[in-house]
Amino acid sequence: MTSAHNVTVNGVSLYVEEHGAGLPVVLVHGGTISSAWWSPLIKRLAPRYRVIAFDSRSHGRSTNPSGELSYELIADDTAALIAELDLERPVVGGWRDGGQVALELGMRSPGIARSLIVGGVMYAFQGDEFQKVTRNLFCVDKDGRADCDAMEERNASVVEYMKALHSQSDQQWRDIAQKTATMWLEYRDLSAEILANVREPTLVVSGDRDEMIPLAHTLDIHGWLPDSELAILPGQDHAGPLTNPATFAQAVIDFVDRH
Repeated sequence: MTSAHNVTVNGVSLYVEEHGAGLPVVLVHGGTISSAWWSPLIKRLAPRYRVIAFDSRSHGRSTNPSGELSYELIADDTAALIAELDLERPVVGGWRDGGQVALELGMRSPGIARSLIVGGVMYAFQGDEFQKVTRNLFCVDKDGRADCDAMEERNASVVEYMKALHSQSDQQWRDIAQKTATMWLEYRDLSAEILANVREPTLVVSGDRDEMIPLAHTLDIHGWLPDSELAILPGQDHAGPLTNPATFAQAVIDFVDRH
């Protein structure tokens, strides 16, 4: 079974796709992209589960009249979507920003999920290295504004991909670039004390060659979560779930079938 529809929650219209039947698995995509990124993984999970993938507010075919964007807001949208679709304790998972959202969901809406899958996540957002990477990627000026024209010139392939996924208007990708840059630059660091509030069984996943997420972050987050398992995907970089979905899918299936 496959269906596509829009669901209104928290003042935004979210584009939602559903594939397959059975235990619900809600997928939250990463930053600057859309739920289309999940397609290779969905093909491997849908024969086994009811997979729900949605475009986060502002992204893809979803709206965002307020213009606000944060991990907390997307987590609240996810919780509201689960309620609106009448899902009974689904598995909720994500990669990169989607993984951060899954962690926020665990803290903000305890008990709503059966278990969590957090992939490609980190904790030192306020560290000098990540701040520098973010400012370079989005060509952020001293006032915190993303220079989208400079970004398009410096990171043409990134912008081309963003445009393909955000075709509502030429302004859409620019708005997402600014909102995402602000979200990354302002998000708090995570710690053992903060993550102690995540009580759901959690699968922490990373590639052993992830060029964006230090392996130490993955190991620390695994150690800080009260009930977690660790999966290190061999030979995979930050785009692993897309370029090699079989390994990631098997890790997800092994975990979900036990929780």
